[in-house]
Amino acid sequence: MTHARLLPVLALALVLSGCDRSAPTAPPPPATAAPAPMPIRLALSGDGLIAVMADTGATQPLPFLRPKGQTLVTMTRAELTRGKESVNRECGAGPLTFVEWPDGLSLMFQDDRFVGWTADERGAGSLTFMNGVGIGSSRAELVAAFPGTRVEETTLGVEFTLPGDGRTGGLLNGRDQAAKVTDLWAGVTCMFR
Repeated sequence: MTHARLLPVLALALVLSGCDRSAPTAPPPPATAAPAPMPIRLALSGDGLIAVMADTGATQPLPFLRPKGQTLVTMTRAELTRGKESVNRECGAGPLTFVEWPDGLSLMFQDDRFVGWTADERGAGSLTFMNGVGIGSSRAELVAAFPGTRVEETTLGVEFTLPGDGRTGGLLNGRDQAAKVTDLWAGVTCMFR
C-alpha cells in the first residue's frame, strides 16, 4: 500500500476511534416537585377563624391577635389568591388594615395583629361556622344553631348578636324566620352606626 492510499485509511481510523461507542445515557430523571400544600377550607369563629384540612378534617385555630404575616400565609393557602389590602384610619377602634378576598371575606389587622373579620353575601354557601350556619342561612337556622341569639332593628338594618361576648353578629335581609344572613362579623370591626 502506498502512503497516499494509507493516509485516508488512517484518518478514518482516527475519526472512528474518537467516537463514543458506549450505550446512550438515559435522560436525567425529571426534577421532583415539592408536594403541593394540603388544601385548606376556612370556618368562621367568634374567636378568629379555623383552618380545616380538606383531606383529613384536622383543624387549626387562627385566633385573634395572631401575627399578620402568619395569618396571611395560611389565608393564601386557603383562598389561593392574595387579598387586596387597604387602610382605614377613621375606624372607632383606631386605624385598621383590611385584607379583602373576592368571596366576601375581609380580615382586619391592627398593629400587625389579626383582630377581626367580616363576611358578606358574596360568600353564600362557603363562609360558615363549623356547624354549617353562615352567609345564606335562614334566621330559623341561625337561632336553632345559636340559642340565645338577639335580633333587633338598628341603624345598620335587622341586626343579630350571637350569645357570648357580644362581638360576633351580623345582618339579616328581613325579620321573618325565612330571612337570610347577608353579613357576619367578629372581633374588631369598622362599622359606622
